[in-house]
Amino acid sequence: MKVLVAIVVLIICAFLIYCAIKPPAYFPFLKDDINRIIYGVVGAFFGFKALKMLFTKENKS
Repeated sequence: MKVLVAIVVLIICAFLIYCAIKPPAYFPFLKDDINRIIYGVVGAFFGFKALKMLFTKENKS
């Protein structure tokens, strides 16, 4: 289950970073630079969180 959640979060991360780099035409609000920066930062944050979920061990105490 943990792997499935991490994969979904990585897919969201990839989509957000893609929208930050090359915004699709159906997102007209991404034409502003500040919105693209926000999408890039949030996408990178999700990516780091997903990798942390995959590579850290949980304490079962």
